[in-house]
Amino acid sequence: LVVFFKNIFSTTLSRSLEFFTILSVFVSGIWMYHLGKEITNNKLFALVGAIAYCFFPYRILNFLYRAAFNEGFAFAFYPLLFLGIYKILHDKEFCISAYIQTILAVALLLLSHPFSALVGCVLAGAYILFSWKGLKLVFTNKKKAISVFISLILILGMVSFYVFPMFEATGSGIYRISDPIVMWTNVPHLISYLPYSLKFSGFFYSSWLTNWIEMGRNAGGETPTTWLIDVLCFIGCSLSAVFILLLGEKKRPFKFWAFIIATALLAIPLLITRREEVYIGTALFYILLIAIELTPKEELIISPWKREVKETLKSPENYILLIFLIIIFLLITTATIWNYVPEIFLNAQFPFRFFGIFGFGVIILLFIVLKPWAHRKKVQQVTLVFACLLYIVSLPSMDKRLWNLNGFSMSKEPSEASLMNVTRVGWNNEYVPIIFYDSSYTSEYASSLYPLIRTMITTNHDFAYDKESYLTPAFLLGEGTFQITNMNSPDATFIADITSDTALVQIPQIYYDGYEVKCYALDTDELVYFGEVQNIDALVSFSAKKGTYRVELKYIGSKSYRIALPFFFISVSAVIIWGIGETIYAKKKKRKTNLLVSK
Repeated sequence: LVVFFKNIFSTTLSRSLEFFTILSVFVSGIWMYHLGKEITNNKLFALVGAIAYCFFPYRILNFLYRAAFNEGFAFAFYPLLFLGIYKILHDKEFCISAYIQTILAVALLLLSHPFSALVGCVLAGAYILFSWKGLKLVFTNKKKAISVFISLILILGMVSFYVFPMFEATGSGIYRISDPIVMWTNVPHLISYLPYSLKFSGFFYSSWLTNWIEMGRNAGGETPTTWLIDVLCFIGCSLSAVFILLLGEKKRPFKFWAFIIATALLAIPLLITRREEVYIGTALFYILLIAIELTPKEELIISPWKREVKETLKSPENYILLIFLIIIFLLITTATIWNYVPEIFLNAQFPFRFFGIFGFGVIILLFIVLKPWAHRKKVQQVTLVFACLLYIVSLPSMDKRLWNLNGFSMSKEPSEASLMNVTRVGWNNEYVPIIFYDSSYTSEYASSLYPLIRTMITTNHDFAYDKESYLTPAFLLGEGTFQITNMNSPDATFIADITSDTALVQIPQIYYDGYEVKCYALDTDELVYFGEVQNIDALVSFSAKKGTYRVELKYIGSKSYRIALPFFFISVSAVIIWGIGETIYAKKKKRKTNLLVSK
């Protein structure tokens, strides 16, 4: 999608990534707002929660510090997932939007970042299982129950083109997939990264700035002490402003002066700070503080708080959320618990990855706990203090600012030339055939390219990036010549002259299910025959007949991918048709009901 946007609007890859980064944060805020509104029945409190989610430091860290764009994008879909689930479980009437939201959220989560999808779906599943009232509401309504089943099928269809080939490759036993050592998905590795959890939480810590200064870099007069002063000053002045406005409410003649004093208090952090983050955080806080203060009381929906508290305490799904957050916190901070974790969760690679779902869960828990008092202005304003504080205590934005101010920015526009430095398949040579790491393996063909390719992979050098550096295909059997004329990996075109009656040719490309070879007559350009693609020494090989041909090597996708692709398009079409159809039906039904009422 990022590359598609880049090509359509003729922009750079960096600009495209920036656009989607901002867009993902923005839409996640919208979805979080709607989720908060569903839970608390209060727009202003929902807005505060949405701001907190947008500013949560770990998601900013993924974009600005770790360049983990996929993981950052995935966080946009947590609110959408729980918005759909919450509406399915709590709305008495059937609402198609809830099912569409859930389908899209699960599919987009999985396609963005599988591990984020895993923990998000585990939390969602636990929440659903313990929402007994909601489940009863769903399964006593035939249309809702059938819609749940349809949704599961459509989710599978929308992720099939990704999931089916993955299971096929894993089941083949040919490739190095999710190797615990190679991919850092083992208990010792995860435990070894526990000391780094705070550093990768996204919250700033003084030792980082101390180290920066000790290395002789100009921090613009910033020190750990000034950072602490910034934080304490913002908290103190913002809470004082809230208190002053509270006094202004109780003493009407004092209300005008309360606004003036609150404004003056919030000017203090701006006067003493050296950081742009404080300017932005304070300005946002002030605007929303006044907006909340000026909201007429009659527009706020006030619920009997005692009844709300009882309902919250009676709901088992709320306790499940709390238990889940406690477990997540222990996974981030404690070594012992990792010895008892199901193997699938070792795919986290780093304990700090749980900060994503942890931050989301904490905000949801606050929605639930503070729901009885969400209509109160002071509750909204106090929580707003800490929502805006999240941006002020976020490390990645400060890190990037200081790097840029000191001329150390390393960001540059990637090009095809920069890709020529890549000497691995994937991050750690995942999906590379296992036999390339088997020192005892010997090809049965003396002319096999296996030894040379194995050396390239295991020593990370001399990779071929263009047709000039492309290795000459080998004749395992028979004789002839092969000359590459065009290369657009994984596709390639050759001119082949086979001088023996038959030949077995090996191409210097790793074998994956889905390659096809077509041989065309040079003089007539007619298709002469398909070469039978074989897996020999984990490299693409095929049989050829005597003659001179133009040989086209193409990757058309694995068998499972080709099966999944129609399933995907059918599912996408079904989601669109189902959504539009149900919306039209609901409008017609509502119109008929209104006509009957008017009569």
